[in-house]
This record gives sequence, C-alpha cells and structure tokens, in this order.
Amino acid sequence: MSLCWEESESSGDEIEDDDADHLSYVGEAAYELLRKKHNRYWHDCWNVTSGSVVGELHQTPRSYGWNRKGDPMDGHDDWFPAKMCEIMSRTQYWCDVCSL
Repeated sequence: MSLCWEESESSGDEIEDDDADHLSYVGEAAYELLRKKHNRYWHDCWNVTSGSVVGELHQTPRSYGWNRKGDPMDGHDDWFPAKMCEIMSRTQYWCDVCSL
C-alpha cells in the first residue's frame, strides 16, 4: 500500500460518503478533493465523521494575554500537554484531535 501523502493516480471512482451531507463549506471543499483525488485511501487514511465538542476548545497561544504583535512569550503553552492528557484520558471510544 502506498502512503497517503504520496502522489498517486486516482482509481477513477468518485466515492460517496453518507456522513458528508452536513459538512461546513470548508469540510465540503476538503471532502471534494479527497473523494476525487485520494479516493483509494478512503477508510484507510481519511474518513468523514461527525461528533460534537465536549467541554471547551483549547488553543495555544490563548487568545487572551497575547497581543499578536510578535511571538508569544516563552512558556505560553506549558499548560497544554497536561490539559490534553486530562481530556484524552477520559475518552471511552474515540478522541479526535484537530491541529492546524
């Protein structure tokens, strides 16, 4: 099997995923590209899912305390690994982590 990020030809079949019915416009754009150009990796390297956020969203740097006129100060995200550990340790079935 090729790796998902390697360039390869599409199998020619455009897949349809029933879970793609209620995607945002960003999700729709990603789905269209994936189903047409990376269809052979559906269910291996990508899939359409849905769910909900439980609790608050967390980000670094935090939106408060950073004026965005330069790099955040050292140590601004030292709290983040422990917070992620706490959240992930409560997982019973699936834990999706999004990172940009």
